[in-house]
Amino acid sequence: MLWLGSMRHRKEAICNLQISDDPVYALGVHFTYNIELSHKKNFFEKLGSLKKTLSVWSRGDLSIYGRTNIVKTLALSKLVFIPSVMEIPKNFATEVNKIVFDFIWKQKPAKIKKTTLITKKSDGGLGMKDFALFDKPLKLTWVKRLCSDSDAPWKCIPKLFLSTVGGTEIFQCNYEYNLLNLNGHLPEFYEQIIQHWQEIASTTPHSKTEILFQTIWNKLITINKKWYIFLIGTEQV
Repeated sequence: MLWLGSMRHRKEAICNLQISDDPVYALGVHFTYNIELSHKKNFFEKLGSLKKTLSVWSRGDLSIYGRTNIVKTLALSKLVFIPSVMEIPKNFATEVNKIVFDFIWKQKPAKIKKTTLITKKSDGGLGMKDFALFDKPLKLTWVKRLCSDSDAPWKCIPKLFLSTVGGTEIFQCNYEYNLLNLNGHLPEFYEQIIQHWQEIASTTPHSKTEILFQTIWNKLITINKKWYIFLIGTEQV
């Protein structure tokens, strides 16, 4: 049993359920308030399974095309679920990339630039996945879910967190992530979603028409180097 929210520090048990000092495993996730332990159980311990899978295939005389396909179909598939529901810790993507690229080049120096390797096949690359980029689409799928017309009960919690930045309407705004000052206001998972969305959705208006149709709410408005967010309404100016 694990107490949640404001009751997280309570130690008494209820209904004869045992209070657990260890992470509680449910729905494929290890739940704990210890961030370092959470990252270890949910992310870094999975690197062993990744290495084991690639080790089996490293014994064969596969071409670079075959090794790339092994990574995309059998290796990275082991890491899809957790990043889609949790923030990835620092250096995790770097470690994943080191493991898979060492496998591709048989522990030898790379013969092709990484940028070429991850380029689409239609553009002359091999279509390899960079895990740092691979993680972004997993996070961005939540934007569609959060902005849907569904009244699903699970939306109550993320909407409460996002209320500090105007709710899900932030995804309709042309904001600048670095000026949002989200530290301490949002769980890191939602911060990563907002950051990734800004990278693909935010643009700089160049014409009078584009400026007039900018949504003012959560807009990049600075006064004396401070950013002000207008949260009421969604009218355009």
